[in-house]
Amino acid sequence: MPEKNWRTEFAKIWVKYWTAPARPTAGSLAFLRNKIVQFPKTNPSVLILGSTSEFRDMMIDLGIRPTVVDFSRDNYDILSGAMKYKDRYRENEAYVEADWRTMDLGRQFDIILTDAAFNVVPKDSNRQLLSNIVKQLLPDGIFIDRIHQVPPGYETFNFFEEVKEHKKDIDERSLYEVFGTPMYYAVQKEENEPIPLQEVAQLSDECLLRGLITREQYDEYRRLGKHDAEGFVFFLPTSAFVEERVREFFDVAETFVDRDWPFYSEFYPVYLMKKK
Repeated sequence: MPEKNWRTEFAKIWVKYWTAPARPTAGSLAFLRNKIVQFPKTNPSVLILGSTSEFRDMMIDLGIRPTVVDFSRDNYDILSGAMKYKDRYRENEAYVEADWRTMDLGRQFDIILTDAAFNVVPKDSNRQLLSNIVKQLLPDGIFIDRIHQVPPGYETFNFFEEVKEHKKDIDERSLYEVFGTPMYYAVQKEENEPIPLQEVAQLSDECLLRGLITREQYDEYRRLGKHDAEGFVFFLPTSAFVEERVREFFDVAETFVDRDWPFYSEFYPVYLMKKK
């Protein structure tokens, strides 16, 4: 479960500094909202895995009272600080403290939403995760997850050369926004193996040493907390791994890529899944 990655201090940093692409992009949120509005049942029941503030704000906008499952009440309350409606979430949600892999909520839902659950649960647990999500989903329900992954065609990816190519983009945005998930791929030694965040952080050190980013840009990246994230890992699978594993449990009805996100958008597809 992501508790090894989501300690109290890291959650506070997440609320303060992290944005897309680690958080949902505007296009992926628009896709998700459209699917909820188009759902054939009026006022569908919604389960949110994790405390993703964007999803929870959307539920308030849509007049839906969701159930939110997180491993920690502290984590839930801290991440609620990123909400637009941070003063209303307690009255608008049912909160359950549980492990997504073993939760038993005593009911099933029309819609299950999560963002990168596949990536933050340990690799050896993703079958257990998906199997348990199936149990929580009504027969005609939908499950939506944005799954970070390595798409085909990146076998010769050279991070430092890419940084040179994107200097103007880094100046206008940030090293993090341009190279969010590709930085994980740049340090991955074996295909489909979890990646320590501290190793990713070391890429920013090397960029500074090579003169590829300014000290200000380096400091901006460092405030994300990856340098101090001892023991924190992120599972970044290949697209082939994701497809094979997901289709063991679900039919993939639709895959959406937010092409309006200007940097490596194919690393962040959204899967809309249904029960087999």
